[in-house]
Amino acid sequence: MIDEIKNVFMEEASQWVCEGYGLDVRFYSIKEDGEYAIQACSIGLNPLPLSVDNSFFIETETFAIGQLQKNDMHKEELASFIESCVDGTLPIYDKNMSLIPDSSLRYYSEMTHSDRWFHNLHLKVYGQNVTIPKQHQLRNIENELRSSSPAFDGLYDALNWLGIGDRSFLGSRSSELNIWINPPVDIFFEECSLIDDELTVVLSAHSSFDIKTVQLSICPAPRKDINSSKQIAKEFKWSLSDENLNLGVAKISLKGSDSVLLMLLINGNTVRRQWLLDEGKARNNRQIPVQYFDKDLKMVKRAVFDQTDSNKFEEGIALLLFMLGFTPAVQIETDSPDLIVYTPGGKLVLVECTMRIADFSTKVGKLVDRRVGLEKALREQSHHSLVYGALVCRLPKDQIATLGIDLRENKIILITKEDLEQAFLLIRNGVDPDKLIDDAIGNMEDDKTIPIDFDK
Repeated sequence: MIDEIKNVFMEEASQWVCEGYGLDVRFYSIKEDGEYAIQACSIGLNPLPLSVDNSFFIETETFAIGQLQKNDMHKEELASFIESCVDGTLPIYDKNMSLIPDSSLRYYSEMTHSDRWFHNLHLKVYGQNVTIPKQHQLRNIENELRSSSPAFDGLYDALNWLGIGDRSFLGSRSSELNIWINPPVDIFFEECSLIDDELTVVLSAHSSFDIKTVQLSICPAPRKDINSSKQIAKEFKWSLSDENLNLGVAKISLKGSDSVLLMLLINGNTVRRQWLLDEGKARNNRQIPVQYFDKDLKMVKRAVFDQTDSNKFEEGIALLLFMLGFTPAVQIETDSPDLIVYTPGGKLVLVECTMRIADFSTKVGKLVDRRVGLEKALREQSHHSLVYGALVCRLPKDQIATLGIDLRENKIILITKEDLEQAFLLIRNGVDPDKLIDDAIGNMEDDKTIPIDFDK
């Protein structure tokens, strides 16, 4: 299984990476006896050039931390670099940093998750557990980073800037090297549309990529007959843009369709699935009034995914839940959950919203206490006594460390960035809120973290 994961990743990487790809490496290593032991590392390969160079390298007698960004790299150089990283070695800044194996290196890939909407290539390589610095060592690291250039307010600040860790990083977890490769072709969303039964799809491809390997399938809704779901790759007309990108444009007639699922593939492997909606034909009655005042739902999406104001984030989540068919209520009392949510079937869910992972354990602790307390109060008044909790975090699932908290045992549903993205895709046609909760509760038997599966 380990060899299969590695081989699939390496094979598809050789097909995706083109001449001129950009590289973004972020790392933190400790030094022992002149050797560099990787504690955390993130590697990104991108078809588009990086607009700002944030490269830096800080090295002391005990650690090394930094970032390296390079554009227009040769394909052979990138292939050699990826191969070294897969084997646990990071060649950077004239150093060879390595993951220390725990008997042997271990591997994991999100590519095994077929329910993803964006299928970029991914491989995580695990080594021994992170070395936890003693208190006096951590104090020295903090002082050295505060006096460095660029300066950081200690290790946590530096790790958060690089996006490779937080306070839980210094707990019991494995050292890791994460590799992400973005595709050489993607859907150009800003130029795509479904208006008055005409579908316009625009693809953007790296100039060195073989566009003959691109496939684009469509599944319109409602589906009139089996022939309406089809492959349209041959309908694209390609031209070179001023930005040296290949742009492909296809126009397809879709009579009676109010939405369409686009499925982009390279060499038969999925790159992205994306719903495209005709804004004039909404079937979800709750979406229509929201969208009347917030065209294309831009403001609610900004509140959920981009804004730093926690109050706006909570308001955005409440509005999203409303469009999904839930009945959310915002609490005025400060010593209370962020939202109290009911389903049409009478299920009760207490919701806590967080944009960060540093306060994860605090949020879960409060949520458990409030859920248990409310269950007891309902039981004493002869009402139904089953209450669930939901923790909504805008970060991706792989960046959320549960710190050993058994969410299943505490009846806590974890909703991550991936779930929120899928929720926005499906509000168009309406969903059954009770079924969403039932599916999440059903997953409690198999998984300590319980994301809502919006595909079901």
